[in-house]
Amino acid sequence: MIFDIENYLDSLPNDTLEINVNYKNISYLPNLTRFTNLKILRCSNNKLKYLPILPHTLEELGCSYNVLKALPELPDTLTEISCVMNNLTQLPPLPKNLIYLSCDHNKIIYLPILPEKLKKLSCSGNKLTHISILPENLTKLFCDDNKLTHLPLLSKNLIDLSCNHNKIISLPILPEKLEELNCSNNRLTYISTLPENLKVLFCDDNILTSLPILPENLRYLSCNNNELTHISILPENLIDLFCDNNILTSLPILPENLEELSCCCNKLTHIPNLPKNLTNFYFDNNIIYDIVNSDDLNIVKRNINTINNFRHLYHCIKFRSQFRKYLWEKVREPKIIKKYDPNYLIEHLVDSTDLDKVLDEW
Repeated sequence: MIFDIENYLDSLPNDTLEINVNYKNISYLPNLTRFTNLKILRCSNNKLKYLPILPHTLEELGCSYNVLKALPELPDTLTEISCVMNNLTQLPPLPKNLIYLSCDHNKIIYLPILPEKLKKLSCSGNKLTHISILPENLTKLFCDDNKLTHLPLLSKNLIDLSCNHNKIISLPILPEKLEELNCSNNRLTYISTLPENLKVLFCDDNILTSLPILPENLRYLSCNNNELTHISILPENLIDLFCDNNILTSLPILPENLEELSCCCNKLTHIPNLPKNLTNFYFDNNIIYDIVNSDDLNIVKRNINTINNFRHLYHCIKFRSQFRKYLWEKVREPKIIKKYDPNYLIEHLVDSTDLDKVLDEW
């Protein structure tokens, strides 16, 4: 059944607050200017090539999944815009009251000046080569799948940042409030200091040879497909660790709260004891794999514990043997040689008149 958009709109009163024509297979929208109180317009998942003049009372606009090549002038009353999956190459000037903007998966080359009140910006899947100054109120920034080589100075209120699948060489200073960071699939050779509040870190598919000190609050770490030769101390709160396809020969002590660990395709000859809470463990394509592997995770844990206990015992014995050798060569032997050297006896005889006492001590 074909949806008659004109009859539908004619049936609505002039003071209508919301129009929802999502999924109606329409190719155009008639004039909307008579709706003088309209606050919400939803017209996503259609075949719209353009939008009519928008009412000056509009607060929310949802026009995603159409074939729009441009947007009309945007009223200052707008606080939310979602225009995902269209053919937009640019955006008009943005309303000063805009709080939420989602323009993912278009062909946008640059963004207009961003309003000061903007809190969330999602512009992934475009052709952006740079992003201009970010508003101080911005808390979420998603700019994945673009052509960015760098990021601007980040808002101090930023909580969530995702910039994966770009060409970024280095990250700017990360704000203290940041809780989630996804910088995978870039050209990073290092990551500077991480914020203490960070809980989630994705840094897969870069050229990292090391990681910075990991924050205590970190719960999730994924650093697959890098050139890491070691990982430093892991936070006690870490729950998931993914470090496949690196050059690791060993792992640090694993936190007791760890539930999932994947360290496939490394050069591991040693794995620390596995935590009791660990439920998923993947370590294929490592030197130690064939030695301890089993379909039963409990058996794997037992095998690793056995090897580590043997390793500990071996090093203890080796250390004790080396220590005894050191003690003899550096301390005891020189004392004995000195004490029983004839010259030592002559010196004492010269200094003492009691021959019997000197001989007893010698």
